[in-house]
Amino acid sequence: MSFILSGSVGIRGVNHSWDVMFVQLALNKVPVEEGGPAKALTMDGLCGPNTKRAIQLFQLHHFGWTGADGLVEVEKRTHQKLKEFWEPPQKKKTVPPPLPPVPKEPKTKKFVIMTTHKRASFGAKESDFFFEIRSVPHNFGARYWLGPHLALMPGVIPQKFNGHFSIFHTTKPMLTREFICQAVYMSRESEDGLESKFTLFIEPKAVVIPMRTHLIGPDGLVSPALPGSGGGMTTFQAGRLFLLS
Repeated sequence: MSFILSGSVGIRGVNHSWDVMFVQLALNKVPVEEGGPAKALTMDGLCGPNTKRAIQLFQLHHFGWTGADGLVEVEKRTHQKLKEFWEPPQKKKTVPPPLPPVPKEPKTKKFVIMTTHKRASFGAKESDFFFEIRSVPHNFGARYWLGPHLALMPGVIPQKFNGHFSIFHTTKPMLTREFICQAVYMSRESEDGLESKFTLFIEPKAVVIPMRTHLIGPDGLVSPALPGSGGGMTTFQAGRLFLLS
């Protein structure tokens, strides 16, 4: 409902009853600290002393003594000021700033692969075969699980990959999420000790990554081979690298 007057209201005003009621209602909307009446006016359409005094107090608050003539004229200063309290402007909703664009991962030939643990050896638990591959120097990352079938993957995906790590290179520029491939993690005995490698069968050439943590064989930790034996037992986990994130 708009605050429209057909004639003036107040001291020496036309004072049509419906106009007076509009002014009374408008004054009742004004807070006391903004010049509104201390006691709400009776909306009777009669421009009596309480209504005239309320008009003057409102004008005095906003315009000073020279503007307190006790008269609300159509579309003049007092009428316009009362409109500000009739329908206060709606507060603008705070619109959050747009999110920064997600940076696009560049391709590279240098990567780091990390495990979830720092143990010298690990067993055949499916939860030991989570890996994270990160690009160098851009530090984009993707997480993988090595296994025969995704349905066998443990339900909980590790959140921290701060174990052993190895740096490797590819023959062509790649993204971290492009290592979905057949792979094998192998540990082998030799006269020099234990050797572990993680081979990723990607095109156009397989990548062989030396690893610092070793698989446990069927009868426990693979032990060094005897001198002159030409090597010892080999253990491995073969399957596919499944992209997790």
